[in-house]
Amino acid sequence: MLQTLSNFKDGEVVLLQDICRKVAIHLMVNQLLGVSSQSEVNEMSQFFSDFVDGCLSVPINLPGVTYHKAMKARKEIISKINKTIKKRLQNKAASDTAGAGNGVLGRLLEEESLPNESMADFIINLLFAGNETTAKTSCK
Repeated sequence: MLQTLSNFKDGEVVLLQDICRKVAIHLMVNQLLGVSSQSEVNEMSQFFSDFVDGCLSVPINLPGVTYHKAMKARKEIISKINKTIKKRLQNKAASDTAGAGNGVLGRLLEEESLPNESMADFIINLLFAGNETTAKTSCK
């Protein structure tokens, strides 16, 4: 929140719902995936924004159409989640004392009860469910 507020310029017009959405996605990426790198969070935020826009559009999967861009963004999000899973599993295997990491993803990995694809779907569904509702209720 402090980082977001520090980026405002004097006299700048701010759309509160957009700011709430940005803060919400940053918090969710951190809490769900345990990702804290600003560049990774920003990248996931952009992919997720494209994904949400396409989910609320006409489902025509042709290049240049919003839905097509959303499906590409979804693949990128799942790819990032899978890379995070792989990295966490490698870190866990390298050290018996290290856990699977932070966030909901870390907890899912500790349970070892879901395949990686299901974990990625679960995380993306939580992101989707929490993003719009959090941003909209924060600004009411």
